[in-house]
Amino acid sequence: MAKKSFVLVTHFLKVQIIDIAFSNLRTSFTDRYSRYIREARPFFPFFQVTDFWP
Repeated sequence: MAKKSFVLVTHFLKVQIIDIAFSNLRTSFTDRYSRYIREARPFFPFFQVTDFWP
């Protein structure tokens, strides 16, 4: 039980570190391509930015 919670905590920390490391890249990506995605949205109703950038 303790080992499982430890694995969960380490996984959460790993995800947080990755999220912090790529937050700048993600914001620049969304800022750059949100306009194109918004224009392409009528043609791709299933496509959303949140699918790739939560």
